[in-house]
Amino acid sequence: MFEVLAELEYEGRSFYVIYKVNTDEPAEIMERTENGSLQVIDDLNLYTVLSQDYKQAVGSQNEEEKRT
Repeated sequence: MFEVLAELEYEGRSFYVIYKVNTDEPAEIMERTENGSLQVIDDLNLYTVLSQDYKQAVGSQNEEEKRT
């Protein structure tokens, strides 16, 4: 079973940060393909950009929660 931690958009493409529930595996970033399935991205540069975007979004959300 998967849990979607975040949905990211980059250059008109949709990506999802996916966590496999009840496992010790780290979250993965997957892309929705044209046929609607999800596939793990294998472009290291793209993975790095999306990882940074996700970390910034999570950091911003944590800061907001601390203020309330």
